Amino acid sequence: MIEQSHAAHRFFKRFGRAHPLWGDGSLMALAHRHQMRPEPGFANSEYCTCVELVLSELVTWRSDRQISRAHN
Repeated sequence: MIEQSHAAHRFFKRFGRAHPLWGDGSLMALAHRHQMRPEPGFANSEYCTCVELVLSELVTWRSDRQISRAHN
């Protein structure tokens, strides 16, 4: 989803409109294209673990992109 969101963001910047499948480039726009359950909130430890995982993956993805750009 992170790669799709990034591609949608680039599409939005180029064409000035949301990507037809992936939205405007935000993870939330892409997530809303799938069936979603109500968010339980931060009092729920499983939800907190999920949010932590998403943020960790975003940090890893950004770090990997910065490293690959530095080598090009």
